[in-house]
Amino acid sequence: PAILFAVRDIETRREAFGAGAVAALICITPALLFHITFVAGYPGIVEQTLPVYVMIGELGLGPLLALYVVGLFGTFIETGAGFIQGINERIDAYLIESRGLAMGKPARAAIAVVGIALSLALGSFGLIALIARGYGTIAWGFLAVYVVPVMSYGVYRIATHGGQAPGGEDRG
Repeated sequence: PAILFAVRDIETRREAFGAGAVAALICITPALLFHITFVAGYPGIVEQTLPVYVMIGELGLGPLLALYVVGLFGTFIETGAGFIQGINERIDAYLIESRGLAMGKPARAAIAVVGIALSLALGSFGLIALIARGYGTIAWGFLAVYVVPVMSYGVYRIATHGGQAPGGEDRG
């Protein structure tokens, strides 16, 4: 949800459904393949903290394990950067809509610094503890910050504009 700014150029429902279908396939295919490999280590793999790491480690392929770790940390960095950019875009859109002024570069930088500081503070709990305890809280936060506004105000805007964007162009 934090990267909703990336769908700004989608103009029709057909483009939206097409982008959603392609994104779903791109995301689910690697996950499905990883989970199929877990069958080889069942039932012990279920109790592992990082099952993918364990499965690759059991293959004895050090370079592949190193590549996995690089990919894992790259994903963390990419997710964090996208999340911070998403927050910046939401605040900027609100400021433009309500005050007619875009957010300046110092404000964007301040938000990024606060986001990085918050991530460092959360990182002190450790990855495993953060995943075990934090994902449920994060899910509720995403529901409150993204799902509720989109399903309330977003649906209201769609209903009141009759399938047209506020500027009047047809988005259907």
